Amino acid sequence: SQVGPPVTSLTDNTIYFEAGTMLYALNKVNGAIIWNVDNGGSSGLVLNNGVLYSTNNIYIEARNAVNGQLLWKSSN
Repeated sequence: SQVGPPVTSLTDNTIYFEAGTMLYALNKVNGAIIWNVDNGGSSGLVLNNGVLYSTNNIYIEARNAVNGQLLWKSSN
């Protein structure tokens, strides 16, 4: 499985990354998993104002960076 480059929050101790089809939020101090979700995999992550965006070249989705809840997903 492939691991993409991580995205780090500047306002809290969280690091976000993908491995295969899984998206993870980890505590960057102790490595504990905060949340994880199968998002089908993507080609990159962007964190902006507490929202984590990802795309797989078919759709874009936005997730709450605190809890991983899906906020919206574009239609294909």
